[in-house]
Amino acid sequence: MNNKKPADYLILAGIAIGFIIWAALFIYRSSFIAIDGQRYFSLFDDAMISMRYAWNLSHGIGLVWNPGEWVEGYTNLLMVLLMSLVTLIFDNKSIAVLAIQISGILFMLANAYLTMRIAEQISLGESQQHRLLLKLITFFCTLSYYPLVYWSLMGMETGLLTFLLLLGILFVLRNTREHNQNLLFLMPIILGLAYLTRPDSLIPAVIILTYFYYSESRQKSIHFSHAFILGIVSLYLMFPLGPILTR
Repeated sequence: MNNKKPADYLILAGIAIGFIIWAALFIYRSSFIAIDGQRYFSLFDDAMISMRYAWNLSHGIGLVWNPGEWVEGYTNLLMVLLMSLVTLIFDNKSIAVLAIQISGILFMLANAYLTMRIAEQISLGESQQHRLLLKLITFFCTLSYYPLVYWSLMGMETGLLTFLLLLGILFVLRNTREHNQNLLFLMPIILGLAYLTRPDSLIPAVIILTYFYYSESRQKSIHFSHAFILGIVSLYLMFPLGPILTR
């Protein structure tokens, strides 16, 4: 099997490079030349709204659409904060937009990797050939899923949200076998960040936490206790309550 590993890496690298080339062409084709002769990059309209909030925040105006008007016109706080970091680094608005689109490529590659790792977790016990084939298929299919790719490259929080939810799922699956306490405390933090990315991630978070409770109680883990589970849930609930209190 060790002799096949370099070939496996080459296949994964080839898929990743092919995706990067395709994504670069997608970003280029979505840009345009304005009447001033300059090329401009643009995002989906909702993402451009988030960019305006992010630009104002990074330039000292505040987390507002217009100066002095404290209206919360976003539902993706974590993505706005990420955008504000980008607009702080790049003072050219078009370049800042391009940087966000490039981050979409990185999120998609990370999502493909996490999906592959999840496939690896759920295929334990299968033959090495079947596990390898499943990993390659999941890596390729993730990068081929156009709706996820489109929204990620157009600046929406979809790529970031998918990344956080996949990471939460991977932590739960790993914990059922490793019982790693560090993973236990990271899981509600990751899911909490997903809530800050989009509040409706509460629904998959509840499913993930329910599976965690079920797996821990079934295996009678040494970490399992109602007080411990309450602590995990309380840690997660800090993230929804935080924005409410700061308002």
